[in-house]
Parts: sequence; structure tokens; C-alpha cells
Amino acid sequence: AAMAVIMFFGLYLIPSYFFWKFCKWHMEDRRKLLLQLRNFRMDQAECFMDSDRELVVGKIRRWFGSIDEFERYVREDLYNLMRMKLEKHGPMRYRMSVVGALPHVFIASSLGVHAVEDGELGLAWRLFIVLLLIVFCTDAIALNLSLRLADTSFGDGVGLHKLRGPATMALCFAIVNATCVSVLTPAAHIVLTVTLALMFAIVTFLLYGGITRTKEIGERLCDRRCRGRQGSGGHLQRKQGSEVAADADASCEKTGAASTGDRDEVDSDGETIHSV
Repeated sequence: AAMAVIMFFGLYLIPSYFFWKFCKWHMEDRRKLLLQLRNFRMDQAECFMDSDRELVVGKIRRWFGSIDEFERYVREDLYNLMRMKLEKHGPMRYRMSVVGALPHVFIASSLGVHAVEDGELGLAWRLFIVLLLIVFCTDAIALNLSLRLADTSFGDGVGLHKLRGPATMALCFAIVNATCVSVLTPAAHIVLTVTLALMFAIVTFLLYGGITRTKEIGERLCDRRCRGRQGSGGHLQRKQGSEVAADADASCEKTGAASTGDRDEVDSDGETIHSV
């Protein structure tokens, strides 16, 4: 395991120097976005052409009522919406990290084909498990942790202090991938393999907003159930209302028939009396 960590560390060290700068820029852009929304002022906004400003201001006043209301919307509503979106997906979307790990598919598939040709079926299925873990878990975990670290002041110094960020990033990738590759050893029991796979899956789920998404799914299901109950309740009320209306109509018909019968009796009596 130690040799695997050293090997991966040397493999990731040079690329991490450039990738760490990307992580710093990416997280800084996210902070600037929220800061600009929080401190938005219409008079500081720029237009591509100054002649367009009157048109834009007129549309804003038409839609929002006033410039102050529009500024309040950007500073509060739009800011909170964007902040929730960024927190929901984490430092980077999960699908983007998976796309970045796809080159491992070619390496693992090539090794797997050679293992099958050599009759090493046990090694082939272990390579398949490692491939899944690297593409969907370990690289995503290392990238997420590196981006979160880049969101701090770590590695912002001068001289050798600047190398702390890339070195830590390379070490993070080396540790998680070396742990994953340890599954390839014949001494690794199936229980260890399943345990590592579950551990990596749970960590990936937690880092990429799995709890938040689970809550959202639960809230949506509750809303659908509530709407379904309200719909069934409304249908029942409408049914009961129709039944009451039908009963009322029936009673009115009976009452009308009874009154008509009484008038007939009176008329017949009247005729009898008149005849007498």
C-alpha cells in the first residue's frame, strides 16, 4: 500500500501544480459571484453600449416597479437562490468529476482484456471493480476535497509555501486511489472489497450533496401525497355536494307533487260543493 501511495504521488505531483491553480481560480470565481450579487447596485452595472441603459432601466421599472425593488431582488432573492444552488452541488457537479475520470476506462479495460486472455478471471473482475470505484468514487472524492481545501487560504504564501497546495492535492489523490488499487492484490478478501466499495460510495454520496437531494426528494413526495389527498378530499366533497343537491331536488319534487295533489282535492271539493 505504501509503494502504491508513493507511485501515485509521483504520478499526480506535476499535474497537481497546474490543477491546484485551477481549483483556486474556480473557488475564487464562486466567491466573487456571491459577493457581486450581495453588493449589487444598478448605478455600478455596465452596459455594452451606453445607449442601451435607458432601455434596460425602463424595462426594469416596468417589470419590478422601481430600481430599488430590483436591487433588493438581486441582493436577497437571487443571492439566496444562487447560494443554495452552489451549496447543493458542492464545489463541482458530480457529473463533471465523472467525465474527468473517464480516461481510466481505457487503462482498466486494456488491462482487463489482457487478464482474460491470460486466463486470470479473478484479476479481471477485480480490475472491473477498481474501474468502477475510480471513475465513480475515488477521483470524485479527491477532487471534492481538493476544491474545498482550495477555498481556504491554504497554500497562499510565497516561495515553498505555494507548493503545499499541489503537494497536498497529489497526496489526496494518491491515498484514495492507492486504497482503491489495493483491491487488486490476491490477498484482499471479498469482504474487504465490498467494505471499501461501500465506504467510497457513502463518502461520495455525502460530499456531493446526497443528503440535501434526499431531503428534496422526500419533500417532493410529501407534496405529491398532500396534493393527492387534497384532490381526493375535493372529489369526495364534490360527490357529497352532488348527493345533497340530488336529495334536495328529490324532496322538492315530492313537496311539489304533494302540493299539486292538495290543490286537486280542493278543486274537486269545490266542484262538489258548487254542484250541491
